[in-house]
Amino acid sequence: SPKVLGSDDRTLETEKPKMPASMGELKVFLDKSSIGVRARFNALYEIEAKKAFMKIPKTFEPKVKSMFSKYPGGLGGIENQTIITIYNKFTDEYSLFNEVRRYRPGYLERLHPEQEAEVNDTYNKGAGADQCDFCSRERTAEDVFGRLEGKHCYVASNVAKYEAWHSIIVGKHHNPLMFDSTILHDYFKTAQKWFETVNKIDPDATFPFLAWDAGPRASASQVHQHMQLVLTHDRYLSKAETTRRAASTFERRFPGRNYWQEVSLIHSQMGLAVAHGNTVILSHVCPLKEREIILITTDHTSIDFAEALDSALEALRDDVGVRSISMGVTFHSVGELQKIRGADPVGGRPNYKSVDGETYNNHFQGGPYASGDEALDKKMIERYPTVARIIDRGSPLDKRSDTGAMEFFGANNVGADPYFFMNHIRARLEKLARQDDEQK
Repeated sequence: SPKVLGSDDRTLETEKPKMPASMGELKVFLDKSSIGVRARFNALYEIEAKKAFMKIPKTFEPKVKSMFSKYPGGLGGIENQTIITIYNKFTDEYSLFNEVRRYRPGYLERLHPEQEAEVNDTYNKGAGADQCDFCSRERTAEDVFGRLEGKHCYVASNVAKYEAWHSIIVGKHHNPLMFDSTILHDYFKTAQKWFETVNKIDPDATFPFLAWDAGPRASASQVHQHMQLVLTHDRYLSKAETTRRAASTFERRFPGRNYWQEVSLIHSQMGLAVAHGNTVILSHVCPLKEREIILITTDHTSIDFAEALDSALEALRDDVGVRSISMGVTFHSVGELQKIRGADPVGGRPNYKSVDGETYNNHFQGGPYASGDEALDKKMIERYPTVARIIDRGSPLDKRSDTGAMEFFGANNVGADPYFFMNHIRARLEKLARQDDEQK
């Protein structure tokens, strides 16, 4: 059954305080936590609770009440607002939470039935080989080495390329939100086959990336379900490369500690992480946008990862009502992955060179920063694991953009509390565990 990571963490020195249920409670939780918990969090993040005050004139009250009619805090909450800020000291990600902003004009928790019908019509119309190029397959380009194909997808060369090596996984289902663990498993196995095939032709192309925008709201030019595949020379794409360098800086500053393991343990200690097999799912405490989920795994071609990813996506789609998402996935460089896979499949400790020339053991060593959780210790997160990041792009019917000057040039303005989504992920994994038990 799924287990909260670090639930038996030996670094805790006192009785644990009550787990927070919102970002507003997180600062209090940390203040009451043990020195070990605070030290681990403070090594990576900064958190502040800030007060913002204003006075609403009587002449403006009716308008404010109308604009924020669904906000439960009333005028008092608007005149006395609390902003929670989270800053990652190594990636420089900076996220701002204010519940009031969640209820701004245009706020809608879920689509109404007639709106759902409109979105479904958009996602399903135009299907079929006579109307959709991706459904036809014949009206798509092929890679120079031929066309790769999976059970639920095929690969086409992108006709308007990001990079020298840029193709797309095209699903055999038209609707961008039609998926399950079997389909996702096939997609990622096919993606890995494409990465390895390209690397054999061009050994300098070693840094893989996968991107998925579901629906026009997420900037997809085609409604038909598809994912972008890119393999670059020299370095990862900028966001992934920035994170990789941040992880390397963290590990140099804190020898013996693994960045991705620390991120996982911090989230578990805050009640924002669960594990499924070789995969950790986080409701990100420092998100890029609403409802960011991060999945970290040692093997993206495994069924464990596919099931975890499917559970997270189904929680977004079915439990929360998200109808448009963006996902970015960074993998091991292809050469590294092949070396690790071939080194010792039984679970030894092969050393390998990182992309910046350092040598690192891909199994976390025990010691003062070991988790104290035997199950977690057996699946230590590698230095550069597969990392998938998923965000909610908002309602497909909203005419406003979900990004603006603040997101492009400032900080991450986030309306949804990471804690409100976590219970849905847990429930999905618990359901999956029950199904596994029944099959046994």
